[in-house]
Amino acid sequence: MELSRQVNEVVQEYGQQSKAVEFDVLYDEGEEVLGAAKDLGIALLVGLVLAMVVALLLFGNGKTALCMTLSIGFSLMVDLIGMKLMGGSINAVSLGALLVATGLLLETSVIVLDTYFRLSEDLLDKQDIVLEGTKALKGTLITNVVTSAAICLPLVFFEGFATRLFLPLVYVILFTAVATILDGAVFLPMLYLWLKPETKREVKVLPKLMEKYETMTRNLMAHKERVIGVAIFAFALSCAAVIFSGKELLPEADQGVVNIEVAFRHGMQNEEVEKKLIVLEELLLETAEVESYSTTVGGAVANIRVKLKADGKMSGAEFREMLKERTEDYVGIDINVSNESATSEYETPDAEEVVILGYDLEELTQAAKELAN
Repeated sequence: MELSRQVNEVVQEYGQQSKAVEFDVLYDEGEEVLGAAKDLGIALLVGLVLAMVVALLLFGNGKTALCMTLSIGFSLMVDLIGMKLMGGSINAVSLGALLVATGLLLETSVIVLDTYFRLSEDLLDKQDIVLEGTKALKGTLITNVVTSAAICLPLVFFEGFATRLFLPLVYVILFTAVATILDGAVFLPMLYLWLKPETKREVKVLPKLMEKYETMTRNLMAHKERVIGVAIFAFALSCAAVIFSGKELLPEADQGVVNIEVAFRHGMQNEEVEKKLIVLEELLLETAEVESYSTTVGGAVANIRVKLKADGKMSGAEFREMLKERTEDYVGIDINVSNESATSEYETPDAEEVVILGYDLEELTQAAKELAN
């Protein structure tokens, strides 16, 4: 983000100094990063609000919802401090991990508070409730940290692109596990003693659904063999789905930028190259979805970078398909259209390039025809 800001400042400075040249920023990855961070941040806040509403409906007490809100805020603060100490940054991966971590923290808060409320039926002193609840949950909290570390730590010691990409996620999960212990054993007990929340046992959420759930559980327990068989079949079906599903390192991200690579026939004159490009650029100008484009030519290859309108009705993939259909009859040039994104280098391409080498032109021509057919 800082680099993007500095580059934009330099471009604006040169634009103000030069009246004969106009500068236009065709693509700013910083805007995409900032937009993704804002979207995930809003999703995190909305998730917190919805979680508090659910807690209010379940426990029927505003203090309980406040306890959960403050405890989650404390745990997220631990995550952010840990990320800062490890040299991490706020990005799409770390924010997505924080979004998942919020759900785990909410689950821990519900378990801890529900344990306190159940103990309050037999114990009157709040300190006794906190002590007994902490004793009962210490094994669960420690196991959570150990299992999280066992799953995530191996990734830290490997090298490669996947490790660099998911390292922020690993750090967030590990720090969340540590924050879970601090939250369940220290912070939540302090909040419980301070706010003294109570649950209204007469509050019932979806009682019919709970009755159906209990009935279904009893029926399933009466047919254990069938349940185990269905579970094994579901596991085998999941393994088959993994085997036969498409695989790619990163999904394609449509950011409204399309790259067009135009390869000209060897020996084509510059005048002919210019004519071909003019025809292609006229096609782009006729397309209402195109906001701007830039063309660079080097040797027998030209690259056209097209930026689509943000409020347009056509996505990058749809524009790419449209352009392929409109240019399939062009003679003397080969056109390859692809979407551009921050992860385009690692995305699975939708086309393959095959190079055939040989010394006999007729044999090469025959091999190319056979391959095309």
